[in-house]
Order: sequence, then C-alpha cells, then structure tokens
Amino acid sequence: MFSFLVALLLSATPASATNLEGTWKWRDTIVAAGIANDIPPGLIQAVMAVESGGDPKALGGQSMGLMQIMPFWFKAGEDPWDPATNIHKGAQILRQCEDKAGGWHPGEDWTKAIACYNSGSIHGNVPGYVSKVRAAWIALAAQGA
Repeated sequence: MFSFLVALLLSATPASATNLEGTWKWRDTIVAAGIANDIPPGLIQAVMAVESGGDPKALGGQSMGLMQIMPFWFKAGEDPWDPATNIHKGAQILRQCEDKAGGWHPGEDWTKAIACYNSGSIHGNVPGYVSKVRAAWIALAAQGA
C-alpha cells in the first residue's frame, strides 16, 4: 500500500482545494456506493472532485450531475440529477471499467479504470485526466477520505 501511495504522489499534479471541498457533503453516499460496488470511496470522491467539484447541477456537454455521466447510462425511471443515483451509477461505471481492466490486483493503481471512466476504454489515452484524479485522491486521503 505504501509503494502505491508513493507512486501516486510522484505521478500526480496538484488538486484544487475548491474541487475537493464540495465533495465532502456527499461522503456518506460515496462510501455506500463504494461498498456496494467494491470501489475505494476515495476514488469515487476523487472522480467527483474532478468531474463536478461536488456540484449536483453540473452539466458538461451531455454529461450531467456529480459524476458527469452521459444519459445513455441511466435506465428508464432513473433520475440522473438525483445525487444518490448519480453517485451509485458512477461507482457502477468504475466497477465495470475495473472489470474490463482485469480486476484489481496488489500494486494496481487503477489507471486503466480511471482512463476508462473518462474515455470509455481501458486503452484511453487521457494522462491529464488520470493525473488529476490521482492528485485529488491523494489530497482527499490526506484529509481523511
């Protein structure tokens, strides 16, 4: 675990404190989604920090809500603007991405899952995005996430 954190620290860029602050009010739902989907809650919170800064009304192109999810991910009757629904869906997507990457193994840094969340592919070339999520995850861990 220590070598994982050191590797993340060495490869990360600074995270905006503002982006992190807005995510804490969703922490209970983030933890529940992490447990339900076997995803580290800190990772979910870091993705949220990068995607929306914790703004449940965030809209980027067609992506919406806290986790900035495209509409096609939601089933009929699911409200993408509901914070709990959006967080749980984001955790489900991260789980699917990690499964596509072959599942978690000791020493895994979640790079492929993070890239997949952003690009839809474990082979996505999004180093800037991955670095931002890693930096947010480290900063959140330092704050107790």
